Amino acid sequence: MRVLREGKGLPVRKPPCHPILVGLPNPEDGHKQMIKEAKNGNKQIRDQNFRGYYIIVARHNGKCLDVKGQSKGDCAEVFQWPIHGGDNQQWKLQRASDGYYHIVAKHSQKCLDVSGGSKDNYANVFQYHVHGGDNQKWSFQKKSKNTFRIIAKHSGKALQAAGQSNDTKVFQYHLTNDDGQEWEFRRVPLAIKTRRIIRKCVLLTVNPIRSSLRARWFLIILGLAITFLSIAYWPTLLENWPWGGKDVVKWMETPVEAFGGVLVLIGLLGKYRRSRRKAMKATLILLVIVSGATYGYHRLDESGKIDEWLHRSSQEDTLGGMIKQVVPSIKDTVGKLHTVAADKLRDAGSIVSSAFEDNNVWVDGAYLVGAKGNAITLHNNSNATNPSWSQLVDFLRQDNTDQQTYSYQSFVCADFAEMLHNNAEKAGWRCAYVCVDLSIGGHALDAFETPDRGLVYIDCTNSISPSPGSADKIVNVKVGEPYIPESIFPTPGWYSTWDSMGTVTKIETVTW
Repeated sequence: MRVLREGKGLPVRKPPCHPILVGLPNPEDGHKQMIKEAKNGNKQIRDQNFRGYYIIVARHNGKCLDVKGQSKGDCAEVFQWPIHGGDNQQWKLQRASDGYYHIVAKHSQKCLDVSGGSKDNYANVFQYHVHGGDNQKWSFQKKSKNTFRIIAKHSGKALQAAGQSNDTKVFQYHLTNDDGQEWEFRRVPLAIKTRRIIRKCVLLTVNPIRSSLRARWFLIILGLAITFLSIAYWPTLLENWPWGGKDVVKWMETPVEAFGGVLVLIGLLGKYRRSRRKAMKATLILLVIVSGATYGYHRLDESGKIDEWLHRSSQEDTLGGMIKQVVPSIKDTVGKLHTVAADKLRDAGSIVSSAFEDNNVWVDGAYLVGAKGNAITLHNNSNATNPSWSQLVDFLRQDNTDQQTYSYQSFVCADFAEMLHNNAEKAGWRCAYVCVDLSIGGHALDAFETPDRGLVYIDCTNSISPSPGSADKIVNVKVGEPYIPESIFPTPGWYSTWDSMGTVTKIETVTW
């Protein structure tokens, strides 16, 4: 998550007529050049690759466009609100035939609309069904690498957010240099897009196979091939079978040959594709049933149960005894499977439910995750204070974050930094979560603002290889200098200075 700089804020007062923003210049006072640049916004935006859904964030306060109450109705209010990633905060840019764009909400498929097509300052913006009017069309003027002005076609005025309050409405206003008219487009986390790509890849692979299986000529050729290969090479397969269960393989020869014959019959007699499809489904189901019955018969015969049933005396309750033995084992197996499935579902539910929390860490438009794919979530204490260096040392000596085992599969630097941050805030000490870019890759650590030693960077990430008794380290983090941690609590027999992790290329304080 990028550091959200606090803007100056735009104080608002409401006289009887309409609200006026204090401190904004008049549109007639030297702003003709900005209006001219805004009219060319479409030309600039055509070079931008806007695909998928975005969270549209105001530069001056870090809050985003939000449809009030997730309403799907026309004229629902649009205001600024802290980011939580819900569908009512996700917007798609749909290009109109004239080159302008509709800004469409994901949850309602309705677009940003200037109330009544007004050209006045302070005209409210809400959501409304798409009708193609100019008051629903927007162009974009690039202001910096990541920010744009959003400009209404009908009025040439910009989308404006004011103040710091969560529920402040957005409106149109003449072009100014105020941060409240600059918006950042953050792409929604790529996991959503990834699922769509995977689905397309699966369909591209499966659809040709499905189409071939429905073709008459393919079914005939496939059936003949299966039957021929089974008759000619099944004994050879059985002799060279590398795994156990040769008796099961031997018993499966007849069902497989019968399956090939049925495919030939379906291809010859199935006049319509629908009938062939139904016959294929029935044949596959029958093959599964026969295979299961064959395997079950083999297991029973191997264990001697069949002979026991055939030769049991009338006084012996062999079947009842077997059931008494089998049922507890089945119950135990089902119980273990249920426990494993429940644990996996809980883990998956935890990851999914935490994906869009307000206090997630965002980096370059996507939320940061730990080793297990869990969203890094920070819990801040509003009453936390800055510790002195001695207080910080005492806290680190008692904290066990550095004693966790580093693992690429379960616990990495992002998890270490998350754990230390949350432990520090819980203990009442104000802590920052920091991401740095190194010459060898990204890294996460924490920072504390101490009154006696200033800003200090603390790295508690442990090592994969054997390491000293304490992994609490202090680091001098500066761009262009090597990242070399130094132990706060040196262990006898070990060097207090750790190996360099590369050169610092960028420092990004995520949150305090």
